[in-house]
Amino acid sequence: MLLHTAAWVIIALLVPWEDSIVQIVGISLGMLALVGLPTILLAVLAGLGHRKMVPGRFRGALVAPMLVFIWPCLAASTAEPLVFELMVQLAFACYLMPVPLVPEKWVGHVQ
Repeated sequence: MLLHTAAWVIIALLVPWEDSIVQIVGISLGMLALVGLPTILLAVLAGLGHRKMVPGRFRGALVAPMLVFIWPCLAASTAEPLVFELMVQLAFACYLMPVPLVPEKWVGHVQ
């Protein structure tokens, strides 16, 4: 959530939109509902389902399905929302996603 918020603060500062900061915050909350929450749900469900894969490989395999959720950014009038949401998704999948999700049930090799 903090990563998503930081990305949208940067987007609000970089993009010369005619919208007010209140409208940009509203857009960012909508994007959180469309992008952030489904990403977290996917990470939790995939983490509960896969218990045998090496964590690095699991993170790599989950990147592509997570990128599907950034489709609303394609409708933006500038490229910044798409670029920053892409970076947020990659950072979450590669560094922040907890793997293994339930260590007690993990039967794979943890690196």
